[in-house]
Amino acid sequence: MKMNRRVLVATVCLSVGCLPAAPPEESVEALGGALTQVTSFGSNPAGLRMWTYVPQGVPANAPLVLALHACSQQAADYAKVGWNALADQYKFYVVYPEQTTANNALTCFNWAGNNSNALTGENDPANLTRGQGENLSIKQMVDQMKADHSIDASRVFITGLSGGAAMTAVMLATWPDVFAAGAPFAGVPYDCTTNKNQVYSPCLTPGRNLTAMQWGDLARKGDPGFAAAMMPRVQIWQGSKDSVVNPDNTVELLKQWTDAHGISQTPSAMDLLAGNPHAIYRDAAGVSVVETVQVTGMDHGTPIDPKNGCGTAAPYILDVGVCSSFYAAQFFGIIGTNTTPGADGGPATTGQDGGKDPQDGDGGTCCPSGSGTDGGGKPATKPSASCNGVGCSASGGARGQWWLALLALLLIARRRYAAL
Repeated sequence: MKMNRRVLVATVCLSVGCLPAAPPEESVEALGGALTQVTSFGSNPAGLRMWTYVPQGVPANAPLVLALHACSQQAADYAKVGWNALADQYKFYVVYPEQTTANNALTCFNWAGNNSNALTGENDPANLTRGQGENLSIKQMVDQMKADHSIDASRVFITGLSGGAAMTAVMLATWPDVFAAGAPFAGVPYDCTTNKNQVYSPCLTPGRNLTAMQWGDLARKGDPGFAAAMMPRVQIWQGSKDSVVNPDNTVELLKQWTDAHGISQTPSAMDLLAGNPHAIYRDAAGVSVVETVQVTGMDHGTPIDPKNGCGTAAPYILDVGVCSSFYAAQFFGIIGTNTTPGADGGPATTGQDGGKDPQDGDGGTCCPSGSGTDGGGKPATKPSASCNGVGCSASGGARGQWWLALLALLLIARRRYAAL
């Protein structure tokens, strides 16, 4: 995808004039169901909008995910990445903070401050200061959800794209006592700059190059005195061909959060996540506290997998066959590590969804007892111990192959008939 000049201007334009704010709506349609606007939450000093997705049947002490849109987007746009469908399946709440044109002409979250000095370009840094501006408005959305619903305070998470990713870093640094983990997509480190003239360069490209300690000190400044052992965990996502935010920002984010956690920049493990390079950085207790995922060949955006029911493609919501919301939720701990995305995009434990996994009920090599009957991502029982990954009994995967044999016979018969 070629770089869109409008988005490039959007990422640079942190404080450009003021357009009339659109009148608030009570609900908007979004993927997976309607978002509902909460019109009153705390003092809301930044005047942000709060949209929620509340699935049916959410139990007590449920997780909460905040998802922040990019420049030029609104809440309903970012709902297309697939969080609502996951919330329906796994029973958690989603909040979509929304910027207004009154704050930013192109609806960027003001992660580098706002109200620029016309001569120097320096911004008012209130948005980067704990308990002020936009960060306080977003934190008050969490408070409102806790007042309105039964939220597990230890399972509050945040994610976002581009400007929303940069604001995700702001929230993780200024409210480490509120957020257990975050997942920025195409973001930049916290406090990269408070000068509008430095937003595009060096922050977005080529990336501001500081030492790990310098970045870590900035993160610690967000909430002075907060213990490193309690810092939020961070999963950093970046497209390898991003034309708006230089992929080198992954390194700078990695420096910031490994130093904030007091751990090495050398990966504890490396593997592939949905076929893409994935590095894991663990603390002394063996917990994965920082991860990086580089989506090979992807431009600027959040990766989705619509052909398997994960998200809807749109500008900067990119169909690259990777259900990133699923993997971010897995990193957060909302979804178990023994679970894989189902063939319909829904979550399904390996070998249970009748989907693509070679161990499921779609005719794979193993025979999960009682599974693979719905062809989708519905949870079912785990594979029986007798399968051992080879061969199947009449129940399970082998039973799903009879139609393949029938189809083969029909094709052979057709060819013989045509040869007559």
